[in-house]
Amino acid sequence: MEYNDGPFNLNEFREAPLPSESEIMAEWKGDIDNPVVSFVLITYNHGEYVKDSLKGFLMQKTDFPFEIVVHDDASTDDTVEIIEGFVAKYPTLFKLVIQEQNQFSQGKKPLPFALRHAKGEFIALCEGDDFWVDKNKIQKQRDLIGSCDFSVCEKIDFLPDGRFLFPHQDRREVNIFNIEDIINISGKYAATASYFFRKKIFDQAPDFYTDAPVGDVFIELQGVANGPAVFILSPMVVYRVSSEGSWTKRSSSFGDDKVEDVYERMIDCYDKFSGAYPNIKINFNIKKSFHADVTANYFLNRKRFALYRRYIEMSYMWFPNCSRGQFVRYHTRRIPRVYIFFRSIYRYANQLLTRD
Repeated sequence: MEYNDGPFNLNEFREAPLPSESEIMAEWKGDIDNPVVSFVLITYNHGEYVKDSLKGFLMQKTDFPFEIVVHDDASTDDTVEIIEGFVAKYPTLFKLVIQEQNQFSQGKKPLPFALRHAKGEFIALCEGDDFWVDKNKIQKQRDLIGSCDFSVCEKIDFLPDGRFLFPHQDRREVNIFNIEDIINISGKYAATASYFFRKKIFDQAPDFYTDAPVGDVFIELQGVANGPAVFILSPMVVYRVSSEGSWTKRSSSFGDDKVEDVYERMIDCYDKFSGAYPNIKINFNIKKSFHADVTANYFLNRKRFALYRRYIEMSYMWFPNCSRGQFVRYHTRRIPRVYIFFRSIYRYANQLLTRD
């Protein structure tokens, strides 16, 4: 997917008035005590961002009841105070799960804690540094999911320099994707803030999910384990690129041992997923190849050349030519400084070509 500068105005989004709790609930049909969708917000030291996330929740227009479940993993900034300010204005909508000790640092994922408090048939997930910008996002996803278990949508990238990048427009409203589409790309398929899924699929998730260092891709795999899923091509969420506290930021400070541990655990989880669903005839080697290539790049950027060669060779062993970049890195693996030199020239030339 190619991206270009878009017209999104963050100040207008932030200054737009929010409906009252009674105005939100006035359009609902059904029992308020039995929400159709649970909005789940995962926060940790997101004081700088969380107002945007909560605003994206409260601007949603639906004809069915929803609830807002917020899990905070013992933030040390003002995240909880900001959330409590919203709760005071919308007490019927919110459920708060506030941890006294950070669970993530103990190897425990926050999402299962939050889902224990969610009553909705569907879960709409967001993390506290991302946000929704389409007031009809949840209604659209509920209306279009049909008999599928999982739905995502296109995203807008919010770059550290303040620019917003939009995907190029597609005339289609909806696309269908399946497990092959998730396997055949590096990383995850869609932005976490776009995830909309039946709660039952998480109730059925194998235990190894809690062992996965990067859980998002396994939510996606679980979402398509029983059949295809829905991709809404409208960009309805904003993803902050390299925000403070994000996986990208945190992983940049990992030591060599930690990076290798993440790799080994991810490979193990791919094998366990494949074993848990023997009816799915998918070769996970390409996903393993992508992950080994990412790990190789990490060591290349640190000039840890012996480890770089080890992982790029492992990537090529799992699945040769999984990408053009992997092909070049593998065949220049014994001259990494030359590769770095020509990569820097390519990147500089690309910046000149794309400069306004």
